[in-house]
Amino acid sequence: MTYQTFKRIAESFRKDVIVSQHGDFCNNKSKNTLGIIFIKPDGRQSKVYDYHGTYAEILNRLHIRVITKSDYNTTLAMLEDYKKRNGTICPFFGDVMDYTEQIKEYEEKIKYYNSDKVVRDWEYK
Repeated sequence: MTYQTFKRIAESFRKDVIVSQHGDFCNNKSKNTLGIIFIKPDGRQSKVYDYHGTYAEILNRLHIRVITKSDYNTTLAMLEDYKKRNGTICPFFGDVMDYTEQIKEYEEKIKYYNSDKVVRDWEYK
């Protein structure tokens, strides 16, 4: 996800925030941060809060449930792998592998990712 995508999502779902890019290069720490300013109900702005992490992590901390294309594809791949291995014999122990619970869990994740309760970052490009 790019900064511009992050900004579009944040501003679409949180009218009470202003986002900006910040860089923190003091003390030999070269970490990128994002500045978040909250707009109070009376219209005044809060101080700038520094947020660290991926864009998706920061959006989730702002209570905007977001899923990246990479996470979506990984979940799909895991679901397919569980389906493929379910019911086969474990090569190490000889037992039948049962991934019924994992399949159900990953199917629920995909259903959630496709719902209106989550923002799909690739739709904001």
